Amino acid sequence: KEMGIQVYLGSEIFLNDDYLEMFDQGFFHPLAEGNYVLVEFDVRKNIKNNEDVEDILYEIKLRGFTPVIAHVERYFHDGIDLERVQQWVDMGAVIQVNRTSFFASSSQKNAFALIEHNLAHVVASDTHHDDGPRKCMLSDVYELLAKEYGEENANVLCCENPKNIVKNIEVKTTNVLKKRS
Repeated sequence: KEMGIQVYLGSEIFLNDDYLEMFDQGFFHPLAEGNYVLVEFDVRKNIKNNEDVEDILYEIKLRGFTPVIAHVERYFHDGIDLERVQQWVDMGAVIQVNRTSFFASSSQKNAFALIEHNLAHVVASDTHHDDGPRKCMLSDVYELLAKEYGEENANVLCCENPKNIVKNIEVKTTNVLKKRS
């Protein structure tokens, strides 16, 4: 409070075999107690072979929630399947990309592809520690996105859409026209 920081409840739901019970019994906190819920698939598994993903997203939507799929760029080990991600967006899912993925060689190409095809809605820190690569910081990726794709798109991804989620209103789509060289 002294620093003017507002804290909101929210939890990330690991979509394992028990996820439906968690939803049905309320063992999670949607983001800012709204209708958005942060969900995560197992990044160790290549999502390309998981045919249950769309059914899982459908079940979440059926329960009145909008899934915010965490770090989508990390699920595709052999290159991102943009058509499949578009299908998730068409189903009403929100796509989140980790800040660190823009600077990590393993998922960098996928992260940029999501931005360049207007499939990403939020860029977030995925903070786990107060220092190190997963610290809470967005200034570096904001500058990179503003330089590559314009200030307006960087603002939508790093500021406006996170605020829209907290306010429980619809997120915006970016309008990236420039392709990265």
